[in-house]
Amino acid sequence: MRTVLAEHLNRSRGAAAEPDTICIVMGAGQGMSRLCRALRADGHTAIGMEDPGSPRLFQAAQEAGLELVPLPVDDDGLVVGTLDGQPGLRAVCVGAARQVALGGPLASHRRPALVDWARRVDGLVIEDDFLSEFSYDHPAPPVMQGTARDRVALLGSMSQVLGPTVGIGWVVSPRRWVQAVRAEHEIQLLPPALNQLALVQLMQSGAYDRHLRAARQRYRARRNALVEALRRHLPEYRVRGAEAGMQLLLELPPGTDETAIVRAAARRGIELWNLYEMRLQPEPAAPGLLVGYGSIKDAAIDAAVAALAEVIRETAGR
Repeated sequence: MRTVLAEHLNRSRGAAAEPDTICIVMGAGQGMSRLCRALRADGHTAIGMEDPGSPRLFQAAQEAGLELVPLPVDDDGLVVGTLDGQPGLRAVCVGAARQVALGGPLASHRRPALVDWARRVDGLVIEDDFLSEFSYDHPAPPVMQGTARDRVALLGSMSQVLGPTVGIGWVVSPRRWVQAVRAEHEIQLLPPALNQLALVQLMQSGAYDRHLRAARQRYRARRNALVEALRRHLPEYRVRGAEAGMQLLLELPPGTDETAIVRAAARRGIELWNLYEMRLQPEPAAPGLLVGYGSIKDAAIDAAVAALAEVIRETAGR
């Protein structure tokens, strides 16, 4: 599995992975947990996290005993310049291919700046390669790990491409971190061997690439339909993060009650994610809703967005 995965990451993501630097885990959450436990054992007490960011990764870092330091993000991803104002911080987690909440990649001019910071402070960058497989308008940028293997640990999983039940993720670590990441802190939970062997066969046969191409085409068409429906029914609201992934961000006016909208939408069978739930620090001036399209039926998109528009306007009128 490690050999095949290294070949895949090096070919498709521009990584510099070697089989003996890869740790196979059950998902990105477990991979983050292992990395954070390794950081804690090395004397780190805190980790910088994008705000807004991934609650799953927040939880993994907190459970490992690290303090979460919120770092701002904008349309160019993590605002790297703010790291200089965090003395003592030597680790950061970043969604470089796609920022989990706002949806954009880490800008090209910020990538070398982030690696330079890690070298200056003798630190580690955890690169969460979240949803890099689903970039529709242009290819996802290559991973930073490919040019900075000594300072970047690459985190990823098959959960979005093949489904969470596959339960296979990975960590590609700098060599000095490999043993610490593999250290057993608890009962070992590993992906089933049969799942790993099946994935090896899927990737070696070319079936994985064919599946990914078909899925990307399907989600691109669904993304297009959703964006068009939002423009038609909610033209006054800004959409962000539609270039990649399986969800987009619908920005709401300051003061909007996001929670009320989520609850009212749920009563009409529409499940949304509140941007507030992805923040480490409250930001009432920038409310938003994450609208997913990974599992919705294409024929239901327009009616669902029309219903969402009614909910938003009813809530705003109260």
